Amino acid sequence: MIARWGGLQLKRNLKATIQDLPTTRNYPSRNELIKRLLADECEVCGPTQNIEVHHIRALKDLKDASRKEKPQWKQIMSERKRKTLMVCKDCHDAIHAGRPTKRRVAK
Repeated sequence: MIARWGGLQLKRNLKATIQDLPTTRNYPSRNELIKRLLADECEVCGPTQNIEVHHIRALKDLKDASRKEKPQWKQIMSERKRKTLMVCKDCHDAIHAGRPTKRRVAK
């Protein structure tokens, strides 16, 4: 007796070889978000302490037709196409309050 499924015969292949999965595990490298957080550097104003993550829900939230020029933090997020931004506490408070953030110090 031979079973049929969709017009194809379902027979045992006696000459089939079984290939085992590799026994070594490749552990993933660190996530980019974790690397940026561990860098402990504000992406808006430069090197500081007390880094926090500013997060938006969607990239489309960065498009704001009411203003002529976007704030610096929105420009950075738009250029990088990221929904997260590592900022210091002062910059994070300024973003949520709608105030301008500090400028990055040129090296």
